[in-house]
Amino acid sequence: MVSAISIFPISLLGNAVLGPLLSSTPLVARTLAFTVLFSTAMTFLALPLVSWLLRGWLYPSTESAFDDERTHH
Repeated sequence: MVSAISIFPISLLGNAVLGPLLSSTPLVARTLAFTVLFSTAMTFLALPLVSWLLRGWLYPSTESAFDDERTHH
């Protein structure tokens, strides 16, 4: 789920911006360019950002309400 949320906008933006620029480039070179761009953007930009935004859902607290009340009284 997190990967899909990250991949879609990068793929859409990359294809919109680079697609017309690389349309005359051979398929193998075009695929290599997209692979390097998408892999780099996913690894260093999208996944860290989406993981941080969804941290409460991805890494829920292990404390329960009972534990919290017991430690504060």
